[in-house]
Amino acid sequence: LGVQAQRVRTDALAPEDAVDAETAERFAEARTDSYVVGAAHLRVGHHWRLVGIELGAMMTSGATDGSGVSILPQGELTLGPRDVFYVLGGAGVSQLTSIRRHDYPYFGLGIPLGESSVEARFSISQSWQPAQLRGDLFWTVPINPVWSLRAGLAFGRVEDWTREASLGCILHL
Repeated sequence: LGVQAQRVRTDALAPEDAVDAETAERFAEARTDSYVVGAAHLRVGHHWRLVGIELGAMMTSGATDGSGVSILPQGELTLGPRDVFYVLGGAGVSQLTSIRRHDYPYFGLGIPLGESSVEARFSISQSWQPAQLRGDLFWTVPINPVWSLRAGLAFGRVEDWTREASLGCILHL
């Protein structure tokens, strides 16, 4: 279960950065766009020693303008001894602490580090147009049997390298 909010801000370029008079006029009329996007993730599943499965959905408010609601399905399968290493694959949102990052199928590897674990996932993200390779690296640290802290880093290449960081909690029911 995850709930989050993201503030999005877009600033127009200054008119003097425009290439021609028509573009300069549009820039002069443009305003700063700012809104908050909210999202909730819900996944249910179970992890045995060699196999794990999770199914769920992400509900997000706003597409690019902060209005409307969209629901994206999620699913993930893990294989391997979870106390040694495991491989994983899924579709939907590869990182529970991301908003509006719906990916084509993703694949990865998880390695336990004592009580915590590290996962690396790779996907083709349709969040960026055209679709591009995206990588996610997560570190999950149990706080107690019910709560875990999850830190994430993501990177991808669109025109230049893009990146994001996230911090969230996971509730295990």
